[in-house]
Amino acid sequence: EKLLMLQGEIIKDDTGYKIAKTNKALERTTSYLESQNDGYYRFEGDEALYENNREWGNQVDFILSEVIKGSTLEQAKSALVDYITKSGKKILLTEDVANKTFEIMTRFKEKFPGSVILTQMTFFNEEVGLAGTADIVIVNPDGSLRIFDLKSSVNPTNYDPSSGRFMPYKKGTFDNQYDRPFKKSDGTKRSSKKERHAAQLSIYKG
Repeated sequence: EKLLMLQGEIIKDDTGYKIAKTNKALERTTSYLESQNDGYYRFEGDEALYENNREWGNQVDFILSEVIKGSTLEQAKSALVDYITKSGKKILLTEDVANKTFEIMTRFKEKFPGSVILTQMTFFNEEVGLAGTADIVIVNPDGSLRIFDLKSSVNPTNYDPSSGRFMPYKKGTFDNQYDRPFKKSDGTKRSSKKERHAAQLSIYKG
């Protein structure tokens, strides 16, 4: 109940986060991370591809929310179409991907009987000036929390271009591998996706 009440104290829109009472702006956790350690966590790729990937993720998140609400597959897909139509964006998920996403999220939900599952919960610290949104928060029967941040991508992390196949991580090294650190052309090191996502979750947990 406390977590749900706190959602009313924060305003979230396309520009970022603000404290509802004071209109004080809060920095996104992702922006904060990118400013730390000389930009170690900073995204260095094509911003246009990043935006496309983020919208893909938003649509996957939408299906997740529908699963948690108890919607059927058809209800979830219909709601997604309505959402995309109203936002003026394009549907990026194929029907097969939407179906598979619904199936995976349903199986995930079934792993936590007796728990309360919440989606799109915002965590914030007014004193520090940070805010971010977790995709899934599970309130266990004993009151403890589990925080999950769903990560999906239009760019596969285990695609092997040499074989043209998707391979298990133990059988190859991939250009876009999830746990592979990156290097810029000048030798500057950048974090792996896994490191960046772990750091983001650590901020949510405080």
